[in-house]
Amino acid sequence: MPYITTRKIPIVSHIGHLARGSDERKPSVDGPGVAVSTCPELWRSIKGLNGPEYVLEYPPAEWIDVMSFNGSDIDELTAWMRMKRYMEPAQVWSVTWYDEDAGDFSEFKSLNRAEAAAKVGRTLEQEIAAAMDGAGATDCEDSFVLTRRAMARLGGVQNWPDPLQWFDAAVLLYAREVVLPKRPFVMGVWWDQPRNAEAGVADYGVLFPERAHLFEIEDEEGEVRSFSETFPEFAPDKHAGVKLLDKYAAHFQENVKI
Repeated sequence: MPYITTRKIPIVSHIGHLARGSDERKPSVDGPGVAVSTCPELWRSIKGLNGPEYVLEYPPAEWIDVMSFNGSDIDELTAWMRMKRYMEPAQVWSVTWYDEDAGDFSEFKSLNRAEAAAKVGRTLEQEIAAAMDGAGATDCEDSFVLTRRAMARLGGVQNWPDPLQWFDAAVLLYAREVVLPKRPFVMGVWWDQPRNAEAGVADYGVLFPERAHLFEIEDEEGEVRSFSETFPEFAPDKHAGVKLLDKYAAHFQENVKI
């Protein structure tokens, strides 16, 4: 199994509407979780976000450090995903094209070569002919595609629009199904990317909903309440695992100074 390294981050922020069913809440692209960061204003500028900001705090919170995974960890994660029938091998066509809306070059991937060729204004026949002359725009690589089984666990297309984005999906699924039941202070996963507004990247994490009730949440008015009191729809069922987690949390609060 992958070697898990964690980062301790007790305070994070979320920009956006959290209440489920809210007309103003945008569809998530973070699978089953809630996107959080330690640099909310940077993310606000990168994504053009205009929703409210919430500050979440839980002193013992730990996050799986995704950027620490090495080649061996990724191989084991891949094997686990295939064993669970969450993904299967696929030939993927990729092309680099100029995105006028973004004003920069982007990489596009598809299971369909014609769809990839269309990104550079070619039909499939034109692309095949260009490739025979050594001027092809598309490249084929062996990769993976998420199965319907995995997509369902990620919340469907609304929460995970690209079935070819398998690595991030694998991290989220493995963390939620294998790591969380064994490590009570792991709240989610964390991508410790360098902060670069021009490149549109910064560090961020995904908080899993079954851990959200452990946090205190502060709104833009400075009012502090428990997460589950503020958003009761996130409250977990009181099964044995959650009771055990609550016991560990109470022990930490009583015996450890932050």
